[in-house]
Amino acid sequence: MPFIQLQIRRDTLANWTSSNPILANGEMGINLDTYQYKLGDGIKTWAQLPYAGIAGPTGPGGANVSSGTGTTGTTGPVGFTGLTGPTGISSTGVTGPVRLGFTGITGPTGLEATGRTGPTGAMGPTGVTGPTGLGYTGGAGPVGQGPIGVQGPTGSLTGATGPSATGFTGPTGSGEGGTITTGYFRVGLDPASYVFQIGNSDATGFPSSIGTWVVTSTTQLTLTFNATNYNNQYIPPNVSGLITWWIPSSSLFKSYMISLGIYSGTNPVTVFKWSTTLSQWQMTYTINASSFSPSGNPSGAYGFNLYLNVFN
Repeated sequence: MPFIQLQIRRDTLANWTSSNPILANGEMGINLDTYQYKLGDGIKTWAQLPYAGIAGPTGPGGANVSSGTGTTGTTGPVGFTGLTGPTGISSTGVTGPVRLGFTGITGPTGLEATGRTGPTGAMGPTGVTGPTGLGYTGGAGPVGQGPIGVQGPTGSLTGATGPSATGFTGPTGSGEGGTITTGYFRVGLDPASYVFQIGNSDATGFPSSIGTWVVTSTTQLTLTFNATNYNNQYIPPNVSGLITWWIPSSSLFKSYMISLGIYSGTNPVTVFKWSTTLSQWQMTYTINASSFSPSGNPSGAYGFNLYLNVFN
């Protein structure tokens, strides 16, 4: 017959308490610390089950006796105090006597040099206000009207025809035309707000003999003409040219011609004027960001370009 060994469920009290399992109905659990055991009912946890077996009932509690403090023993005698050593000699010298100096006598206080303030005199009476004078407006004179003269009779005679003559023919010209000076100016356009980029411009291709360009604001360019070459406020510079700006939606430049005058129906707006402050001719270009066609700088180029011809 083979040997069969059975082991009941068992553990220490600490492990039983921490895991607190529910023992099956009739299942035994042994406390290895006391070798007591509990039988499960399939409902209560380990902590809720009583120990089983033949243990007798719990005895009555012992009397509640207060513990007392024992009698204090006799204090032993105090030991002898050792001898006090001699006091060392002080190295501080003897303090010299204090001598008080005499305080001089205080001189008498001088008399005040300011005399007493005299009493305030009584306020004199206010004079009587004179009567208001009467205003007088003269009457308007009558409007005079002169008589209309009698119309004279219509003449019927025609005067004689005056003599006619052909003037002298002027001398033949040399055949040489005027000088044309050209130049170009370009500036970057902001790709988001469609305004001029201050600091991003190129005027190297524009001769100073015509004038000087300045980006005065994000929406305005100003050309101030050369004061030496164009100094007559009654004769403006004779110009023509072309303006182009980049349209990224169609990947091309839009352009229009410019000439002397004021153009307010197109964008940019062009204005020619004589500056009385500078005594110079100026040409200004202003863009309206809200109506300006969407633009910006194409790759490696400037978004706004101006080509100008001046006839001298």
